[in-house]
Amino acid sequence: MAEDTAPLLRTVTEDTLGSTKSDGDPLGALAPSATASSASSASSGGSAALSAGEQSRTSHESATPLPLRVLWILSFISFAEQTALNSIGPYVTEMMASFEDVRPEHVALYVGLLATCYSAAQFLSGFFWGTLSDFMGRKPVMLFGTVCMAVTFLFFGTSRTATEAIVWQFFMGLLNGNACVVPTVLGEITDKSNQSDTFSYLPVVYGLGAIVGPLLGGIFSASPYTARIAPYFLPNFLAALLLLVDFVLVLFFLEETLAPPEELGSLTQRARSMGHAFREAVAEYKAQDAPKNGAKPPDAPSPAATPKPADTSDTASVRSTASARSSRSGRSIRSILRPSEIVTSQTMCVLGVYAIFTLVLVANNSLLPVFLATPFPSGRGLSPYTIGLVFSIIGFGSIFVQFFFFRWMEHAFGNRTGIRIALVCMAFTLLLTPMTSLLGPSSDTPAFWGIMAVSLLMKIFGVVMGLTFSMLLVTNTAPSKDALGAINGLAQTLAALARATGPTLAGGMFSFWASTGIRGGEILAWAAFSVVAVIGVLLSLGFSGARGASLEESDESDSQAGSRRPSATGSDAASV
Repeated sequence: MAEDTAPLLRTVTEDTLGSTKSDGDPLGALAPSATASSASSASSGGSAALSAGEQSRTSHESATPLPLRVLWILSFISFAEQTALNSIGPYVTEMMASFEDVRPEHVALYVGLLATCYSAAQFLSGFFWGTLSDFMGRKPVMLFGTVCMAVTFLFFGTSRTATEAIVWQFFMGLLNGNACVVPTVLGEITDKSNQSDTFSYLPVVYGLGAIVGPLLGGIFSASPYTARIAPYFLPNFLAALLLLVDFVLVLFFLEETLAPPEELGSLTQRARSMGHAFREAVAEYKAQDAPKNGAKPPDAPSPAATPKPADTSDTASVRSTASARSSRSGRSIRSILRPSEIVTSQTMCVLGVYAIFTLVLVANNSLLPVFLATPFPSGRGLSPYTIGLVFSIIGFGSIFVQFFFFRWMEHAFGNRTGIRIALVCMAFTLLLTPMTSLLGPSSDTPAFWGIMAVSLLMKIFGVVMGLTFSMLLVTNTAPSKDALGAINGLAQTLAALARATGPTLAGGMFSFWASTGIRGGEILAWAAFSVVAVIGVLLSLGFSGARGASLEESDESDSQAGSRRPSATGSDAASV
């Protein structure tokens, strides 16, 4: 682990301090850092004379090497969780129908509640876990979340009633903060020279989990070996086993990325440091909100009259830890008491675009299977086998585009233009897909499959570009790496709200228009979310021009204007 992260941390620290002194790393020198690139660029007469292709090639050649071991561990964490979550899909309808407290006509309702409660729980806890990881460290939060998720899967598999299943699904989302911590760790182990390479792996991992998970749930559900105890225990047991492997990898092979262990101290010291920072931030908050008339608050004692307790060794240790992390602690606590400390207008635009993209994607994923399965004229009446093939094409197509086209798209468009193109692609696929209902009842015509091919292709490119570029934008909008946990927690909170409300809104609108009997009325449900995607494009104009230049990975200001990057020690840094 140290072999993978030490070179990266040294490069980032040298960029921050402007130091070229060797730190004695036995691995030797690395590729040129951003500082060296800046000096070379200045001596050659400025980067303005370079062509766009030469700049891109130079940036790629000087990219910091990827910490592959950490990347593999984080990829397995995401794969294990996505596999476990997607394993529920194949049997959830049958599981709900088997419960005595669910009437047959209410099965679909309970399936929807089960899906919504997980996202609702993440909405309630996402910001908390992200902020907590800014104090306690990334690794403890990830270990706790992984264990809790494994345990709740075991209890979910033994549920006897729908109420039990919904409760365990809620706790599954409430107690697991890995969805916001994993992107935070990725942001800490990378810089702008290798961000796109690193973050582009996540959609691939999600795609693999979306393929393996349904296989796991479909093959092992209703196993005869567990039918007497709990028919659906086996796939949940295997999912929990996979998560325990994830736990072992994190425990023994993943090092803390927030700060060095000697700076963070023990878990007890971290908790006391968090309490110390919270009390200081609350006092500062009250002082700033007090009437500024020169009078002291009535309960405030005189500084001279306040006795100073003697420092015991334990107190001194706590104060030392709190002092070393005062910048991080103060910023993270103030992010709760005063969100304006870290949530700027640009950050709000980025988070709004991220939430809108998530809402549009979730709505599309909810409407597509319903539309394909619903008989004509409201849908196409395709068989489950054909619908399965359509989603398999989307999954494999996303992985293919991610591997072979994303790097080109990143160099050609950048983060800001890329997310706009992704939203435009989603807007068009939301309009094209329902238009096929105007072709007539037959789904075997070249016109139908031609339109579907174009629609699916646009969806694939929209998903690949949107998922990666949105995560990069969220990471780069953090005012410092000390605030990454809070920003990612807030982003996942908004995304969870979109995932919780998207399926209900989409399904409700589709059902309403289909029930009216108006031919083509269901198109309005799709068109509504297409308009939402266009709103996202307009909102993205809030980080246009020089004001949003820091949101790009290959920002020239990092090397030419001498802007600082956060150091490996987690000290305060300028905005990225």
